[in-house]
Amino acid sequence: MTVLMLALSALAPSCGFKALAAETIVDASGRTVATGPGTRILTLGSDVTEIVDALGAGERIIAVDRGSKYPASVAQKPNVGYRRQLSAEGLVALRPDLILAAEDSGPPEAIEVLKSLAIPIVLVPEDNSPQGIDHKITLIAASLHLEDKGRKVSRQVLDAFQAAADLAAKMPAERRKKVVFFHGLVRLSAAGAGTAADAIIRYAGGINRWP
Repeated sequence: MTVLMLALSALAPSCGFKALAAETIVDASGRTVATGPGTRILTLGSDVTEIVDALGAGERIIAVDRGSKYPASVAQKPNVGYRRQLSAEGLVALRPDLILAAEDSGPPEAIEVLKSLAIPIVLVPEDNSPQGIDHKITLIAASLHLEDKGRKVSRQVLDAFQAAADLAAKMPAERRKKVVFFHGLVRLSAAGAGTAADAIIRYAGGINRWP
């Protein structure tokens, strides 16, 4: 074990999460994770944060990533920065007992360090299809031991999703807007195929003009 890992282990919660909860889930990386009580949650990813709040567990969130700006009550939590440029030391110093992170969180070295510690970290899949959204909600609900609430939230979200998709499907082809979505502060990037922005554009009846 490296000096960094030893230091981070000292900062991690002293109580063993396996002793507190025997339930396990399989995350996006295929890892089996015992999620523990989840009373001090760190969320990384705007969709992850919103799902946790929709499940009624927003008060358990102790910190979020820079992209988590909704709802307002959660956006006021401490901010750990961009989810792809994380500091393992900074996250552990907040003493979470559960980390819920979008699958593309990074850098990889930081995620590997976090996986080696006693704090359970669950990677949530980056899939913006209806099936993917259902999987995200189901996985996060299971991680928080809120399966019944998860089924209700999933049904509500998928029903609203289908209603919006049905409306967009009725739009004539000639009326579909051609859209390019840019994001970034220092350097602008366009959202290509497979991104969350691409999914929003398509499901709203638009055409993503970025390859």
